[in-house]
Amino acid sequence: MTNLYPYLVNKNISSIVMFPNAWKAGKLYNIYPTTLNWFTAQRSTQAYRTDASKLLDLRGVNEPRLDYEYSDCPELFMEKYSINYFVYSNNFDFWTTSGGGTYTNNAGAGPDGIADSAALFDNKVALQGIDFPGGYTTLSIWAKSAVNPTCSMNLFIGGDQQFFTVTDEWQLYSFTINTGDTPSNCGFGIVDTAYVWNPQLEESEYATSSIYSGENQGFREQDIIYKDITTKNYYLTYFDIRLVGGATITNIFECIGSMNDNTLDKFITLGTSKTNQLIVNLYNNPNNQVIDLGTYEDGIHKVAIKWDNDSVKVFVDGLLEADVSNTANLPTNQTDRIDLGTIAGNYYPVRDRIRGFIYMGAMTDILPTDEELIRLTQLGPLPDFMISEVGEFVVTQENNNIITE
Repeated sequence: MTNLYPYLVNKNISSIVMFPNAWKAGKLYNIYPTTLNWFTAQRSTQAYRTDASKLLDLRGVNEPRLDYEYSDCPELFMEKYSINYFVYSNNFDFWTTSGGGTYTNNAGAGPDGIADSAALFDNKVALQGIDFPGGYTTLSIWAKSAVNPTCSMNLFIGGDQQFFTVTDEWQLYSFTINTGDTPSNCGFGIVDTAYVWNPQLEESEYATSSIYSGENQGFREQDIIYKDITTKNYYLTYFDIRLVGGATITNIFECIGSMNDNTLDKFITLGTSKTNQLIVNLYNNPNNQVIDLGTYEDGIHKVAIKWDNDSVKVFVDGLLEADVSNTANLPTNQTDRIDLGTIAGNYYPVRDRIRGFIYMGAMTDILPTDEELIRLTQLGPLPDFMISEVGEFVVTQENNNIITE
């Protein structure tokens, strides 16, 4: 067993241990360990998360989203800016409808658990004329079969469409195309009977969380979560993350977390590609150093990055995957900010979840050894602890201990 507690209380080490399990508007906290750490949280609009009861839950302005979609433990959920190009997204009196069937607004509880928040469609098509943007466009809708165990639904964007079998449980269905800027009819059709909730059309490679719209198109601002730190000579950052596939990410790289100088000129960041490659990127304008760690499957992964002015070591799932020189010449004495999901508040986040985070900074090289970091990042068949469902990283509630077993 390795006890990391001495490192965290060493007077020569600055440390942040973040298990995202408490929040208020503008702040993300951890409760355990009991030493209070917090990040500043910014998002100037409301946004949905999945709560502990697996229902959609609308959180307020600047409230970080602790999400339970994949776990019984809270996971930090961050998203990019997006617009729902549909208006009146949950009131179909303002849509164009066709077919011999019927629809009824406010007919049943939706995936948010709120009474009469969903509409009932019976053999009916609903659409809006949308001048949708070029590039990737995604149409998504929550749906649940109402009478039979399953029914059929199609989603269409102009002349492109995709058919789905809708089950008797609420699910989010989505359809993505890559097209030009063409005025088009976009919507859905139900064969048989189904409840539907909040259709959404957005300029995105994948469906983001639901954005409600009324008379005007709705939008959700990007999540920004960060903390200022004191510059040191040696750094360690550790991420316990859940990779979530299914996104067709057009950018080469999207950010999971970073250390930076409050700009996009100097940073070290952990990110992922559209093929689930984990990538560490050091950038010291104009020098750029990319460390490709390989492709990883969906699910839990643990990554530790230990770096200074001379070298960079990266540990993934119990293996030392990279031990290289700091060829970007990224200076440590200008790193004074940590961002989760962005770089200095820029670059939009991915769909992945952050389950836990550790930062250590020291003036001398007294950080955990390579052997300790190998143990810290190992995966194992442990039950659902505060920070990881499948890892050997356990949080105790006594003496702020962080241990690996």
